[in-house]
Amino acid sequence: MAEPSNEAVFSPQTLMLGEIHWHILRASRLMREKTVIETRHGESGIIVHQGRTEFGKEVGRDEIDWWVFRREHDLQELRKKTAQALEAAQKLKTASERLNRGEKPEAYGNLLEILRRFAEDHATEIDTLRQYVLWLAGRDVLAPKILFTYRVWGSTRMGDREPRFDPGDRPNKDEIERLTEIVLGLTSSIGLTAYTKAEYEIGEDMYEMAEGAYFEVPPVKIARRASGMAFDEYAEYFEFIRDSLRNILLDIGKFTEQSDFVNDDAFWRAFIVRHRRQNLFSGISRKRLRFGTWTRNPKEPQLKSPSAKTWLALRTPEGAF
Repeated sequence: MAEPSNEAVFSPQTLMLGEIHWHILRASRLMREKTVIETRHGESGIIVHQGRTEFGKEVGRDEIDWWVFRREHDLQELRKKTAQALEAAQKLKTASERLNRGEKPEAYGNLLEILRRFAEDHATEIDTLRQYVLWLAGRDVLAPKILFTYRVWGSTRMGDREPRFDPGDRPNKDEIERLTEIVLGLTSSIGLTAYTKAEYEIGEDMYEMAEGAYFEVPPVKIARRASGMAFDEYAEYFEFIRDSLRNILLDIGKFTEQSDFVNDDAFWRAFIVRHRRQNLFSGISRKRLRFGTWTRNPKEPQLKSPSAKTWLALRTPEGAF
């Protein structure tokens, strides 16, 4: 059975999703090039060792922490725009989850229609995410990577949505369409389509029951199974974009809290007073030790009757002796 085309799913709204993912993956690819050093073996090209550049050591494995704590200079603007994007992502996540709760389409073409209509109905939220990603890319080509990190996505989910491609300065039509299919859950990073995967899974079950007899997988069953797969992947994409935005706001909060703490005049005044008192007590203790009247080690015996000089030390400013 020939695999159906996904051409009918493409619209300005669905293609915005591909554009969003293109900027994210471009940042991911460039980040890897700048942070990782690979040593390959001869003609085989097999990677035998990986190291990190100095920039890679600065970034570590947490791009969100790196961006918020070391690169972004206007956290108030980042907070504002991230909060707006988070609101849009939450709406998309909630709405996309409802797709899999309804009745599954009985034809693959109906699945494409549902996905296209969903994007058209939520064009405002999708465009809000697009504007946010473009704003990040305008600040630094690496910045959109904060929406696609190991900290939030994990290696498996990242691998499922990161095909091999060499992004240029601008995306081309084929790249955008391919990445749109990945975001919509219609295909994986290795090119395995939801339709083919569904057909294989159903066919495997039917083969065991057919016991070698000829059989065909009903297109209705393929469409239903493929729809469930696509709806799950689609909702998961928005879920992890949302979680990434939440983590960005969390780190902004941590940075602000630490900054407020460091710049708290009342805290530093109290700290200086306490430090002076500790120095005074330390000086008194040394004087008392000099006269054999007290020891700082609690395990050693203490004298019950301190001498007159000890009491004098307690009442005399440091350096009087």
